[in-house]
Amino acid sequence: MNKIALTEKDIEEIISAFNNQKIQEPQKGELYYFSKQESTKYIQSYLQVNDHSGFVYGLEGKEGFVIIRRENECYKLLDIFRLIINTYRAIGFQKVRRISKLEREAPLAIEEKYAFQKKKFLFLGLVVVKEQFQHRGYFRMLLEEVFEMARKENRLIILNTDTIEKCKKYEHLGFKLVQKRVLEENNIRYDLVWKP
Repeated sequence: MNKIALTEKDIEEIISAFNNQKIQEPQKGELYYFSKQESTKYIQSYLQVNDHSGFVYGLEGKEGFVIIRRENECYKLLDIFRLIINTYRAIGFQKVRRISKLEREAPLAIEEKYAFQKKKFLFLGLVVVKEQFQHRGYFRMLLEEVFEMARKENRLIILNTDTIEKCKKYEHLGFKLVQKRVLEENNIRYDLVWKP
């Protein structure tokens, strides 16, 4: 697994994989609150900012991608500005305000807690396999590469996800659920940690 520069086609395929997720009721996940157009614009902006900041990694054949940021790595100032502006453009002022309020009122996310505690970690901001490669072991292969990176660097791996289904998938692969943050009914964040 190496750092990868995303092409427009890669971005389109990643967006398609996210927009076509099948999530069980009652938890629909974070993107449920957005229209398909809003989620498309948000994901596109998020991918572009992480690509520009050098945080996108992928399998050699580009079957799957992961956004990895170490505890001491930050977005470039211009990228933060782009993400804020594009998020407002994608989902609108009212939704940004509502989500920000919910996040502020919820307990600290695990990556914030660990950063304050000066722990070494890899934060996974996104893990995705292109639709045509799903259900063929690429998700596990992608995470095995991340596990190896964490072992070599002696770092924890942390992530948060927004549905119990995804949480269980990560637990099956060795992550441990360390915190459940309820933002509102059916809008829950599951913070998970993997230790080498």
